[in-house]
Amino acid sequence: MRAPFRFSCCSILRVASILNLLTFGSIASSSYSSNDDKKTDALSQARLLIPPIANASLNGEFESFEFWDNHGDLLREAWSILYRNHRDALPPLLLRSPSSSTPFSNNILHPPLQRAVEAARKTPTIETETNVKSLWTEVIPNNNKNDDGGAYKCQLFTAEGVATIRAYIDLVSNSGIPTRRPNGMNRFGFIFDEFDKHEEERINGAVSLPPLSAFYSNLVQEYIRPMGRMFFPRYIQKQQQQQQQQQHHDSIRNEEEDNNDGESFGFTIRYSQDEDVRLNEHSDASLYTLNVNLNLSGEGYTNSSIYFVNEDDGERITTMEFDTPGMAVLHKGSIRHGANAIVDGSRINLVVWLFGKDGYVRVAPYQDESDCMTLEERWSSTSTTSTTSTSATSTSSSKRNRQSIEKEHMSLVPPSWEL
Repeated sequence: MRAPFRFSCCSILRVASILNLLTFGSIASSSYSSNDDKKTDALSQARLLIPPIANASLNGEFESFEFWDNHGDLLREAWSILYRNHRDALPPLLLRSPSSSTPFSNNILHPPLQRAVEAARKTPTIETETNVKSLWTEVIPNNNKNDDGGAYKCQLFTAEGVATIRAYIDLVSNSGIPTRRPNGMNRFGFIFDEFDKHEEERINGAVSLPPLSAFYSNLVQEYIRPMGRMFFPRYIQKQQQQQQQQQHHDSIRNEEEDNNDGESFGFTIRYSQDEDVRLNEHSDASLYTLNVNLNLSGEGYTNSSIYFVNEDDGERITTMEFDTPGMAVLHKGSIRHGANAIVDGSRINLVVWLFGKDGYVRVAPYQDESDCMTLEERWSSTSTTSTTSTSATSTSSSKRNRQSIEKEHMSLVPPSWEL
């Protein structure tokens, strides 16, 4: 009998990261911050860096972590300067009004999905949730009544929305600022920085453009997380009482205080004949994963389809194409899958993993329905807020988070992994 949960192997990279910070990072940080002139020219300094080449196609999250840790502060300042230099020319990337907590109509999300999600958030009922589900197509049939289904696809972004997101991605690509590889298997793409995380939980080498980070955080909280909970409700722990949460606010959270999807890790990936051609079979370090295509209209490619594998016999269940720009697939992270070799063109995707505190990934459903979130809790704003701790409990706990988070958030699990 397999365990009901596992911890993603990502924690190790954060361990290595903090050890490197203790030995080298303090020296680099002190020399950098001691000279104000250097800080004002951080963009120029970042562009002069010679970044390490990503070579490994497995366990690559360990590659050259010293470089990223030693230059983390410099790179963050460089992104800040770059944004200030270009913000007037960039299109707005908003999922909600900056002056209100109420989401508003935008050109990013597919309108039928946006309307259905907003209706479910406003009035969570079986009917409104069913309306959201009706917009998704089942990719893998669910033949197990004792478990939740495996994979679904839907139009998530409009073509205009994809073009807006790509404007920011193109700025990153042409910035001259080094970017860290997105995960342990993909070598091309970048990681989204999360400004709402504690400083020691942010990943060095991530892209720190404020609008991109805000867009990512709102997308996860307002859309991906409630829809993931809708499709995989038996894996989501019931919301704890607010009083209980407050009592544990300043203590290290254990698995019973987490909804199992309170943290996320987002990144872009890129496939072409000159870069990553395919992605070997693996499972994700997530409870569930969203993968959305960001190719522009007319930006075609051949093959590079996603395939899913039957866990029992290792045979491929189905192959899925991204039919249109902005098409997304939402699937359980534990389902083994891969990407077929691209023949020509290039494919760019945004990928988001959701998982529990410190990389906790539940792989078995709760047997008692009373342990799971109610429909109302799945769609409530309080239960979709990230469970990332807002305060460090002590120096040792801060180090523990730094030691674990990069490895937690960058790992893919090859098929040889076992519970």
